[in-house]
Amino acid sequence: MTQNPPTPSEQTLLEEYRMLRADMQQRINFRFQVFNLLLVVLGAVWSVGLDKGNAHILLVYPVLALFLTLNWIHQGLIMIKLSRYLLEELEPKLPGLNWEAWVHKDSKRFSGFSAMGLWAAGGFIVVTEVLTLALAFGMQWGKDWNGLGLFLAISGIAFTLLTLFFLYS
Repeated sequence: MTQNPPTPSEQTLLEEYRMLRADMQQRINFRFQVFNLLLVVLGAVWSVGLDKGNAHILLVYPVLALFLTLNWIHQGLIMIKLSRYLLEELEPKLPGLNWEAWVHKDSKRFSGFSAMGLWAAGGFIVVTEVLTLALAFGMQWGKDWNGLGLFLAISGIAFTLLTLFFLYS
């Protein structure tokens, strides 16, 4: 049985499908890069802050972690929109393409699996923020907090709470 070649309209839709799938793959790679950058920032802040015995340096981490986390979340939200567009708009018009439909159906069966991924990445981010705060407060224990230190401490707590809010809301 031979299959008819795609019409020009179907060819255009196929190209759009390929382009959007490639865009999603780039966003997945970018999310890994953001997470890797977060690890580098954590290592650098801890190394310098602990080496210098400077709690102020440590308190910069929750601020940086929040902004990197927001970028990571943003990429995920765009991927959800792209996936929905492929599922609802393109796949119904292109017989034989059903990857997003299959993933959507399979995700319902394994919804805990995707939650595990969020808890793994999000949990790591929040735990490292809390540990960084604990290290900073431990270094400052019994010492006076100057204006900058107090500002950074309050900011660190606030940014950690914001990270929690954005990750799990």
